[in-house]
Amino acid sequence: MNINTVITELSYKRIAQKILFAFLVFNSQMTLAALTVGDKLSSIEFHDQHDRLYTINEDVRLILFSSDRPASKLVQQALEKKNAAFLEHRGILTIADISNMPTIITRLFALPKMRRSAYPMLLGRTPEKTELFPRESGKLTLVYLNQLEVIDIVMTDSLKVIQSALEERNELEH
Repeated sequence: MNINTVITELSYKRIAQKILFAFLVFNSQMTLAALTVGDKLSSIEFHDQHDRLYTINEDVRLILFSSDRPASKLVQQALEKKNAAFLEHRGILTIADISNMPTIITRLFALPKMRRSAYPMLLGRTPEKTELFPRESGKLTLVYLNQLEVIDIVMTDSLKVIQSALEERNELEH
């Protein structure tokens, strides 16, 4: 066996290893599924727009998840006169997927605007943080929880539906 044959065989092995690795990575990403009713969430941590740490835990009863600008605007409209105490008392968290936003836009424009909000906005800065939340373009995802178990998922672009969800959570308190 000459040196050229050995080098060629090693090259083929490396190519085969790279193909196998790429397949495994791609396949593992494809098997990740969005939340469905009946799923149990584990505690997940997010930082808000002020870099404070929040945990999705057993106290959380409703998550308002926005994956794009139209959904974020719905959250802003629904919560425009609400504050952190309103959300905390009702076990409501807002999560915004900002992973596709260019860093310079996030730093120069989005974060300063978000910091003016009276309520915490948890930020999904990487796709891995938010990939489990179902999404539909232009719609807000409402994830209802009971002790971290998903009991309902609603995707809506209706402000009335969102406001009703906020009040529904309020009625459950009494």
